[in-house]
Amino acid sequence: MARNYKAKDHYQREDIVDSYDLVRFVGIAGRIINSLEKRALKRALAREAPGLRILDMPCGTGRMCLLLSSRNYWVVGADISQGMLDLASGKQKDSSVTFPIIRADAERLPFKAGSFDYVISLRFMMHLPPEIRVKVLREMARIAQKGLVVNYHLSGTSLLGIFNPRFRKHILPPFITTKSEMRKEIQVAGLLLRREFGLLKYVSSSEVFLLQKNEE
Repeated sequence: MARNYKAKDHYQREDIVDSYDLVRFVGIAGRIINSLEKRALKRALAREAPGLRILDMPCGTGRMCLLLSSRNYWVVGADISQGMLDLASGKQKDSSVTFPIIRADAERLPFKAGSFDYVISLRFMMHLPPEIRVKVLREMARIAQKGLVVNYHLSGTSLLGIFNPRFRKHILPPFITTKSEMRKEIQVAGLLLRREFGLLKYVSSSEVFLLQKNEE
């Protein structure tokens, strides 16, 4: 039985689902973060040709699925929250792209080994306890032939968090980690760190990482 933790239930709540995009991506700051995250993802996959098979887990309301589909990647969106999947499905109807969606738990993904070229996972690791992060990374690596694109929130990288404890308490994610701890988790999961992409140096604690499978 997978360990329960707050994020597993939190994002299935109707009120959280309904307000998710509004709280995070509306307004000047939200639009900037949205743009920076999309730019980091595009940079991470810039050397890859169209046609890649990509799993977006968790896909949330479908932001990155829409982006990747529009760039001619074959994308599947997966999330544990049916409410999020319903919103992602609705967004497809308002766009010119489509992608399959499936309800799934990141700790037990319902796909065969090597089903995808890449798994992307943004805004997720920060919600997982350390031992669950390693489990999830291993599971994602199992189904990815090439690698993963994930983001972590790292301590000591945001001046706002360093110099303002109150800001750090209320803004930074509950499972923020150090870069050395992140590297250990990646290694234990059988992955190698290839490239990294900061969102906004000294302001955001979030960084996006391109990980590849360690075939040794």
